[in-house]
Parts: sequence; structure tokens; C-alpha cells
Amino acid sequence: MGQATAHALKLSGLLHRAQSTDRHVVTERVIVVMDSADQLIIETKAFHEAPPLEATVLMQHILSINSDVI
Repeated sequence: MGQATAHALKLSGLLHRAQSTDRHVVTERVIVVMDSADQLIIETKAFHEAPPLEATVLMQHILSINSDVI
């Protein structure tokens, strides 16, 4: 997750270049992208920390069998 900030700043620069001819990046655009990166981190952590669903456990079992067959 340490690279999320760098990726967010790169994304804000790309959005700026796509939407503006001005050479200066607008602070509000950086804030929106940083907030989006923060939200993605929160959702990713929640996804990985959630208890596994029956479907997830079943899929993991199927994948483990598949790797044994090949």
C-alpha cells in the first residue's frame, strides 16, 4: 500500500494533462485523487479482512484440485 500515494499523484497529473492545457495542477484535483486512493485502500483492506464466504472457500478448493490435476 505504500505506493498508493505515488500512484495517486501520478493519476492526478494524468487527469490534469487530459483535462487542461494549464501547466499547473489544480489542488482540488489532487485532493479528489488522493481521497479516491484512500477509499480504495480502505475497501481493499476490508475485502482482505472479511471472513471467507462459502463460495470463496469452494472456489479455493476447486482451484487447489485443479492445480493437482495439471
